[in-house]
Amino acid sequence: MMFTVYVTSTPYDPLVTPVYTISFGGRVEVPQNCELNAGQIVEFDFGDIGASLFSAAGPGNRPAGVMPQTKSIAVKCTNVAAQAYLTMRLEASAVSGQAMVSDNQDLGFIVADQNDTPITPNDLNSVIPFRLDAAAAANVTLRAWPISITGQKPTEGPFSALGYLRVDYQ
Repeated sequence: MMFTVYVTSTPYDPLVTPVYTISFGGRVEVPQNCELNAGQIVEFDFGDIGASLFSAAGPGNRPAGVMPQTKSIAVKCTNVAAQAYLTMRLEASAVSGQAMVSDNQDLGFIVADQNDTPITPNDLNSVIPFRLDAAAAANVTLRAWPISITGQKPTEGPFSALGYLRVDYQ
């Protein structure tokens, strides 16, 4: 409160009831951000996989002999309280169910948490919760594997998909 205004009819009247109070307020905002993997792209490279393995796997399934890959994603936040609770989610432009669709429409990728629970792209409720440590940092484990989207034998050649990891404050 900056000051209060009283009204009197003479200079000797007591100041009892304020007519109005003037106050000023504001909010100082500090930009908060988190950097993932020190700004580096997180890549999962599965090498060469036989096209017939995808059709044999069937829609939504991983080809036989292809193992999930695991990556630890370093998260470092600035202007965020230590021990804060955050979530990580996945965004992608091409999605089929729980998978990101690749540039080969017959193929895609599942991205999951450390327990192999898929993170559904673009789903606000499909997240990996985590907590920052005292230095406002954390490591989040991601697992990924390729799947057949259609169950059909894909065109041979390289395939890739691009997704974005997003960190939100709880």
